[in-house]
Amino acid sequence: MLEKYKNVLWIHKNKRDIFRYPFYYESKFDEYYFMKHWDLDSPTTIIDYYESKNSGIVARIYQIENNPEKSFLYGLRKLAEEINLQLEKCKEVGWFNTSAGLGEFLSLHASPELGEPLSSKTIFKGLTISDDNFEEILKYIYDFAIKDPSLVSFDNFHEIIIALLTNPGDELYRELLGNLSKSIREKFGHKHYEDINNYHQKGFDDIEKEEEDETLMDILDLLTTDENRKLEMVFELIDLLDLEVIKEMKVKIDSRLTN
Repeated sequence: MLEKYKNVLWIHKNKRDIFRYPFYYESKFDEYYFMKHWDLDSPTTIIDYYESKNSGIVARIYQIENNPEKSFLYGLRKLAEEINLQLEKCKEVGWFNTSAGLGEFLSLHASPELGEPLSSKTIFKGLTISDDNFEEILKYIYDFAIKDPSLVSFDNFHEIIIALLTNPGDELYRELLGNLSKSIREKFGHKHYEDINNYHQKGFDDIEKEEEDETLMDILDLLTTDENRKLEMVFELIDLLDLEVIKEMKVKIDSRLTN
């Protein structure tokens, strides 16, 4: 029975990790699906379904299946998709989050059962492909993810990604994205905006006075009308917070759940 329903057990074991952005229970697949289709291979079935819909899900499946190279490349495609969303939002309203998608990308690593996790940067250094081939891969990712090439050239995109992958920290990556967002704001006449990831350092004191009464939901509504995207942004913000702040949040969440 265990052999027959091994794919049911696989999805039960791994679905929280696979569908953790934004909520695992919003996935199309669960134990019941594979109980009804027990002869299907769970990883292959989910990859085939999400390959063109959600690169992050595909990346995490390859992570679980111990294929760090494919996990890395799909994770990079997901990061590029997040950059594209921020480019479009910056063009529309002037806001840009240099952290969007970064936590999800950097969290990709080898399966814990295999021992010490591998960082995305370590995987990049160990890729068995030439620089020219990797540039071709980046060009494919660029063409796949960037919907308006006028917002960022391939050369600029290439520089930003390489900065992230070849430097110990992500400061240069954020700086280059910040410079890009500034040029987009100037191009489309947006003023008085800063990159969102600066707010957790400076607070909201510098926002124009007429915006002082805005709630977090007001700000999220300004950035996107997609409810799933709002949830993703909240989780990305959590990735940036100090552990002590997260502990305080847990206390409030537990209190709300009990009341």
